[in-house]
Amino acid sequence: PQSAPLIYNLSISLALAPFVIYRLKKGTSVVGKERGIILSYIALGLLSALSSIFFFKAISTTSAVYEVSIKRLSLLMSVGYGWLFFRERDVHIRLASTLCMVSGVAIILISLRSS
Repeated sequence: PQSAPLIYNLSISLALAPFVIYRLKKGTSVVGKERGIILSYIALGLLSALSSIFFFKAISTTSAVYEVSIKRLSLLMSVGYGWLFFRERDVHIRLASTLCMVSGVAIILISLRSS
């Protein structure tokens, strides 16, 4: 679990680097070069790295089925962020489908307690 996040994120970064470099040279990239935007990218990368570390650590300490089902709860936050920050429309449809997945998590937790 300690080396898997490094290998995973490094391989994705190396695979996508040629595309980013190509778009930067071509001038079609919308990547901002302002200090605030760069700091946002760094923060996003650090949070993504922490997420990977916690995910792989959880996989090594518990059953993968339970960990992945709990990880799906992050979809609720994604729907909320889309509504709050990106002003997405038809959020009620996304929320309903997300609640179906969350109910699956609840069913798993209830079945764990009853067994």
